[in-house]
Amino acid sequence: MTNKYKFTSAERRTMREQALKEYGLKRGRIEIGSRINLEDETIEPHQNIRCVSKMEDWEDTDLFDKSDWAFIYTAIELDEHNEGCLDLWVYSLGNWGELEGQVQAYFSKERGLYRIGSNGPIIWDHVNAHTAYWGDRTK
Repeated sequence: MTNKYKFTSAERRTMREQALKEYGLKRGRIEIGSRINLEDETIEPHQNIRCVSKMEDWEDTDLFDKSDWAFIYTAIELDEHNEGCLDLWVYSLGNWGELEGQVQAYFSKERGLYRIGSNGPIIWDHVNAHTAYWGDRTK
């Protein structure tokens, strides 16, 4: 049996707010990327990066597809350590709906949503939930 995690409404709201805030948007569209392992074809594509990558920086993966925000309402399979990481693609609204950037949401069965990062820097964590924290991901 696989372990799964379902986000609370507060966690979904936090992910959405922080992702849009990171790119100065009040409104926008967010999609969840699924990744494929480039070195091991036996690993199925997955939205949870930790189920696909064997590397901390996921250099062994590439974008495979994207899912609508509605995916965030489903139970997400966790890796063998009960951890997860989602790659959120942030788009502006309007005629062009251009890609603004990406943020990553880190979560676990034990801690829930515990960190949101923007290609490296931490922009939100559960300890400093009301302040933006910029720095090394290991802090």
